[in-house]
Amino acid sequence: MLDKQKIRERMFVDHASKLLGEDWLLHPIESPDFIVSNLSEKFGLEVTECHVGKYSKKGSHAVREEIRRHQELQRIREKCISLYPYIGEWRLQYVSDGGKISEEGIIYAIKNIDINNSEVFETVDILGTLKKSGLPYKIGTIFISKGYGDEWLYVNDMCGFVHPSADNFQRCVDTKAQKIAEYKKEINNVRLLVVADALMNSGKASLPHDFIPHIHEFYKVYYLYYPMWIKEFPSGITKPVDRRIR
Repeated sequence: MLDKQKIRERMFVDHASKLLGEDWLLHPIESPDFIVSNLSEKFGLEVTECHVGKYSKKGSHAVREEIRRHQELQRIREKCISLYPYIGEWRLQYVSDGGKISEEGIIYAIKNIDINNSEVFETVDILGTLKKSGLPYKIGTIFISKGYGDEWLYVNDMCGFVHPSADNFQRCVDTKAQKIAEYKKEINNVRLLVVADALMNSGKASLPHDFIPHIHEFYKVYYLYYPMWIKEFPSGITKPVDRRIR
């Protein structure tokens, strides 16, 4: 059974193949991550993610903070469902003014929702109610959709500026290049897929228009700005999302 990381990698590779207009048959292995074959060739493909901002030995600072806030929001969700079981299928979108998550504010918002409203798909902006409580300056805005999935999202981690990321992209290529000899024990044609997941702020890592990386001994390096476009090196060809396969 594939683990979550392998499933995520496969999602990126599938999307990359569609943007490139190529039919890739994938066989997951350990090193590199996949053996890819199509009608004309066979190659190894390693997958790695690129993020904005600072890195340490523990990885991306931005990603660690996003994970921490996601876990905090899910903890509050579990607590709220235990207190109010009827919200199990509610979807919550949380926008914070101060960059923090307020458990107090979320519970207050849920308590003040009209659960008898017959329009289950109605999105309820609780800000008006919160103004009466004196809480908005601390917590921002909470949007709750009844009967519209059960996902709880911290919107601040998904909406932000796009940052040029040539240095971090090259860092990813340089790091993976240290393992090329290991990859080539499996197959000689080795390629690298570097992914910036732009659905999160940590992945809003675009490239300068004229940037050309050093790709070492990789046959090709792809930069996937998920889900919008992919760029191939050394050719420098960019293919945007409107070229996806049917």
